[in-house]
Amino acid sequence: MVSVADDRGVRGSRPGGAGGGAAVSAENLVGLVLAVVLTAFLIAALLFPERF
Repeated sequence: MVSVADDRGVRGSRPGGAGGGAAVSAENLVGLVLAVVLTAFLIAALLFPERF
C-alpha cells in the first residue's frame, strides 16, 4: 500500500538537542592525532620494512 506524502516540512532544531556542545573536544583531537600518527607509522613500516 502506498501512502500520500505528508506536507509538514522540515523540523526545526531543538535548543539542547543532540550535537549542541563544542564542535571538537580535546579528547577527540588527541584521538585524531594518535590515529594519524599510527597510520603514518604503519604505512612507513610497509614501505620500508628494513628500517623497523
